[in-house]
Amino acid sequence: MKKILSLLLVVILSCSVFACGKKNDDSDFQLGRVTGNTYRNDFIGLSCDIPIGWKIYNEKELLALNNLVGDSFDAKTAERLKNAQIVYDMCATHETNGHSINVNFEKVPYDAKKLDLKKNIEAQFDAIRTSYVNMGYTNINISYQKVKVDGKEYDGLRLNAKIEGVDVYMIGFMYVKGNYVVNVSVGSVMTDQTQTFLSSFKVS
Repeated sequence: MKKILSLLLVVILSCSVFACGKKNDDSDFQLGRVTGNTYRNDFIGLSCDIPIGWKIYNEKELLALNNLVGDSFDAKTAERLKNAQIVYDMCATHETNGHSINVNFEKVPYDAKKLDLKKNIEAQFDAIRTSYVNMGYTNINISYQKVKVDGKEYDGLRLNAKIEGVDVYMIGFMYVKGNYVVNVSVGSVMTDQTQTFLSSFKVS
C-alpha cells in the first residue's frame, strides 16, 4: 500500500492543467538539487527541508519518473527535460508509512500570470476522483482552498480519502514562476500532518 500511496501523491497534481502553449523562453531552465536533506531549485524559487529519515529519490529514480533512462542528470538530460511538458523535480517518502512530499513544474503559455489557477484546479476534480476510485479509494472528498506557505497564500486543494480502512490526507498548492506553473503536494497517512510538511517549504 505504501508504494501506491507514494506514487499516487506524486501524480495527483501532475495531470496536464493547461493545454500545450507556445514555445517558452526557458533559457534559464534548471533542475533542483538535494544537499543533505535540503531540496532547492532557484529556477522555480522553491526550497524545502525534508524530514530526517525520509527516502529522497535519487537522480536515477527521478529520471525514471520523467520517463528517461540514466543514472544521473547531465546537460543532455537537462535539455530533454527542458522540452518536456511536465518535469518531476523532487519526490520524498517516509520509509515506513507512506507520507510523501512531491514537486513538479509544468510549461504554460506566454500569459502565465493571467491564468486562473483556481478554475484550473477545480476542473481537475472529476479526473482526480476517478483516479482514486479506480485505485480502490473510498470516502473521497476534494475541495479548493487557499494554502498558506512561507507566510503567503496560494491556490490549492485538499483531499481526504480512505484505502483499506486507512485515512489519507493530501494538500497541494500551485503558483506561477515565469512561464511555468509549479505544483507541490504533501501527503500524510493515518494522521493529518500535512500542515507540518508544508511548513518546511520556502518560496522566493
